[in-house]
Amino acid sequence: TNYLVLLIQELKMKGCTSLLIQAGNSEFDESLIEKHKGKLIIDWYRYKPNIESDIANADLVISHAGEGLD
Repeated sequence: TNYLVLLIQELKMKGCTSLLIQAGNSEFDESLIEKHKGKLIIDWYRYKPNIESDIANADLVISHAGEGLD
């Protein structure tokens, strides 16, 4: 099972109502979101100039800790 599917399932079980994903250049299968989201509201983007407001408005941030950055 894809890690994104597991994450979506776990967040739904914990009562999460929305999820915002910065996918970057990673392989990202939007059909998985549609198939598994249920009532969870999921938005996503590849990149944007500044994600500080996304982080400031989040209840939880899951990061890859800069993996792949120079």
